[in-house]
Amino acid sequence: MQLDYLPVCGNAATVLSFLLALLLNLRYLEGTLYCVFALAPLLLLLSPGKTLFRNLTEDNRYAPVVDAVSFTCMAGAVFELSALWSADSPVLAALEVEAGADVSHGSHPHHPRLSPTDKTLRRF
Repeated sequence: MQLDYLPVCGNAATVLSFLLALLLNLRYLEGTLYCVFALAPLLLLLSPGKTLFRNLTEDNRYAPVVDAVSFTCMAGAVFELSALWSADSPVLAALEVEAGADVSHGSHPHHPRLSPTDKTLRRF
């Protein structure tokens, strides 16, 4: 009896459990992205299969762990930066309130809303 589908099922269950644990921590437990360092070793359970992870060997068995940590940290940074610089961001609203009403008529060459003489915005 040959069980060729078993590595595929095990790999799918491993990846799914990693993604669900990460999602549950971030979404419902209000955790941080640092949980990826605790969850990434789950990916050491991956095994080389005929379809999924066929290039996984003993030499590169830590590659999925490093890739998962790198990708998760990069995606989290991109998400936080996009939330920080969105149009209705409280950070931008605070900058405009600190700078006063003259910010909208600034003379900065790259950003017309910023004045080069405004010392409040220069410190950022």
